[in-house]
Amino acid sequence: MAEDLLLKQFCQVTSELVLMIDCDQTEPLMVSDALIRHLGGDIQPLINYLLKSRKFGLNYEDLASGFNCQLVEINQITDSRWLYRFISDSQQTAEMQLFIEAMKTMQEVAVRLSKFHDPDELLKEAVREARQNLYFDRLGFMLLNDAQDYVVGSWGTDRFGKIVQHSQYNGPIEYFHWVEPILDPNVMQVFMPNTTLYDDGEEVGYGWNLAVAIWDGEKVLGWIACDNLFTQLPIADWHRELFSQFGRVVGHLYAKARYEQSLRQYSSSLEDQVEKRSLELAEQMELLRKSQQELVDNEKLATLGSLVAGIAHEVNTPIGISVTAASHLEAEAKQIKQAYDAANITRSALEQFIGTAVESTEIILGNLNRASDLMFSFKRLTADQTSDFVETFNVHELIDHLVRSFQHRVKNKPITIVNGCKELLFASSYPGHVSQIFTNLLNNALVHAFDDMPDGQVELNAAIEGDNLVLSVADTGRGIDEQALPHIFKPFYTTKREQGGTGLGLNVIYNLAERLNGTVTAEPVIPHGVKFVVTLPLMESTHE
Repeated sequence: MAEDLLLKQFCQVTSELVLMIDCDQTEPLMVSDALIRHLGGDIQPLINYLLKSRKFGLNYEDLASGFNCQLVEINQITDSRWLYRFISDSQQTAEMQLFIEAMKTMQEVAVRLSKFHDPDELLKEAVREARQNLYFDRLGFMLLNDAQDYVVGSWGTDRFGKIVQHSQYNGPIEYFHWVEPILDPNVMQVFMPNTTLYDDGEEVGYGWNLAVAIWDGEKVLGWIACDNLFTQLPIADWHRELFSQFGRVVGHLYAKARYEQSLRQYSSSLEDQVEKRSLELAEQMELLRKSQQELVDNEKLATLGSLVAGIAHEVNTPIGISVTAASHLEAEAKQIKQAYDAANITRSALEQFIGTAVESTEIILGNLNRASDLMFSFKRLTADQTSDFVETFNVHELIDHLVRSFQHRVKNKPITIVNGCKELLFASSYPGHVSQIFTNLLNNALVHAFDDMPDGQVELNAAIEGDNLVLSVADTGRGIDEQALPHIFKPFYTTKREQGGTGLGLNVIYNLAERLNGTVTAEPVIPHGVKFVVTLPLMESTHE
């Protein structure tokens, strides 16, 4: 009875769309009031849909159109009981907006924290800022030594929410085995959804526990351990991304503060150690410059908020489908194992399981590859936004190098790449960005222009017109539909999504041109083909 009362109270107060059903019953075992309101009071069609999907195979693609929601999690409670968690389109939009606002707030937090030059005071203030402004509940900083084999606790919060120093939490990294994978740069985050929570070695509650790496861009400096002891609220995907970004910000600032502290220590004895320490001082200054530059990069997080939200939205679909397929495959595997253990497995059941396994793995692999491609394109975009200098360079030579690098793409195809630029055309601009523009346009032509074409040509050109550098890439391919032409520079717009296209290639060019106060246009070529023209203002060279 006590358990039923707790479930009833949970269903009344939670804002999540949650449903628990028994495959042998038509009535739900548990349904949140939020889900009932979302479905207008009639939940039976959703239950019928889920029971049908479980009985006849995995197919949840109609949820978005039929019930205005997406399935984000499936948990098998018993052999016949299943717990489903959904998210509505409005919730997803609201979470994206919360994430964007949180990123803007983190930008303000980073600026305030940058004023602290003492590493210890910086971490203490970071705990206060994280709790007051960044959705953290209870947290603490754990720091690694240079050898990354010993851990010492720093500032954090106790079971009452008071900021305290946890220097007594120390020992070899093996003592903290559950977060040891965080040293892997491909992991950077370890999450335990349901676990016992401790304070000073004593059990104080139960909830989720998350460790997020603190790193300076090159190596892990430690981690932030956080949980939901006080609020007992569930953690959202955007929370985890926000916490990861906060770990990067604190890492850069902490490294900068340590370098500055080291410099102050060197300066106090500089008179009698100047020869011995000169090389070390130069290295520290370079590290300091690098950390300061990385801090400047972090100050652009707010402006990247909308793009990050778009990426999160695009990645959510393949990740969600992969999780759903994996959950279904796990459930089917458990059922076939039970049948095997009981020695009553049938040939038809085994054949059905093999078919399910093949189909599920294909779904998982395809969608994870899709998510990987999206993240690769996004990383390339953000890296280009913080690189390059203004230089005077030979545009013809730049195009020549680019053409040579793409020859392997057309080696066995009737396609030619032509450098139409004058041989001695010099311009003062950003050669890295110019190269990126040509690369994306050329790649776009090779991917899209020549489907079912017997042969073709792509011409790269450049000219000085007044105070502008005008770049162009023209192909003799099949062209672009007039209805699609106004949309080609929008993020995630692609005509080859089924072949793995991300829709970010032309958007990269649009963002580069806009950031350099330039323009980009696309126009048809007669009799067939398309020509892209990018106009960039000439710059005064500041880097020889």
